[in-house]
Amino acid sequence: MHQALLDPTGQYLLFADLGADLVHVYCVDPNTGSLVEHAPLKTKPGYGPRHVAFWSHDADTMFLYVIHELSNRIVSYAVAYSQMGGLSFKEV
Repeated sequence: MHQALLDPTGQYLLFADLGADLVHVYCVDPNTGSLVEHAPLKTKPGYGPRHVAFWSHDADTMFLYVIHELSNRIVSYAVAYSQMGGLSFKEV
């Protein structure tokens, strides 16, 4: 893992995994502090995600920016918080 980042709500922890082309997503259990794995963000093969950052310009819109080391690209994703738990990402 190359970076760990807590989301703005404090409910999710993301880990950028350069070698696996994934950003792992875990929910932080508020009662125990344990991590519960959720579906990861799969980046394009060979991109190599190294760093991630959240950004929002209002209360209804959240973006995740992923800086890729191997492809030298920055990719943005619209982030949605599921009522059933977990995050979903749509490349924009």
